Amino acid sequence: MTLDPRRTDLVLRAFNELIAAAAARDGIVPGDISDLLRKQGAPLGGWEIRFELSQLEQAGKVVLDPATGRFHPASAATDKRRSRA
Repeated sequence: MTLDPRRTDLVLRAFNELIAAAAARDGIVPGDISDLLRKQGAPLGGWEIRFELSQLEQAGKVVLDPATGRFHPASAATDKRRSRA
């Protein structure tokens, strides 16, 4: 798999759009992004989306909750951890 900044940006924009719409209070799964991109006429395969989410996680923009398999914005995950302390 090669790095494609345009595809990474596309996935990040879709992620942020879903978060802003408050449709994903409990986090986002790759299928949520897939559905949105398909509706927008820019479909990507599930494995492509998952790869890009991994890239975004490494960049510190999203965080995976391993217990649920859902992604959250990195700032929201940090806020949750702080409130538990």
